[in-house]
Amino acid sequence: MNESFALPPPVTAYVDGMNHGSIDEIAAGFASDAWVNDEHTEYVGIGAIRAWLAGAVNAHVRVDVHRVRTNSPAHVIVDGEIDGTFPRDGLPEHIVLTHYFSLDGGKISQLIILLNEVNR
Repeated sequence: MNESFALPPPVTAYVDGMNHGSIDEIAAGFASDAWVNDEHTEYVGIGAIRAWLAGAVNAHVRVDVHRVRTNSPAHVIVDGEIDGTFPRDGLPEHIVLTHYFSLDGGKISQLIILLNEVNR
């Protein structure tokens, strides 16, 4: 697993767009038939993804990347501390989510976001 991997452009657009609050910047990195799974809910297609992004942008979600890993150019794992104005009931003080990106044709085809407990 490579941990000194530069973020591919669509993943950079996702992180930067979240931090800028730009739905258009983020959505441009997704394939039209992409899907996202966040909080155990699937969003399929760019319309549903844009609606999901609107909720994240309205909650002022920000991502501070802690670690990037990959085992191929098509799969990128980003651990990022999340902050924003969303409900924090039952969440740890420092929320680090793992983003599992799959890329195809220079676009994000799949994104799974999990609050993981890491065992090493």
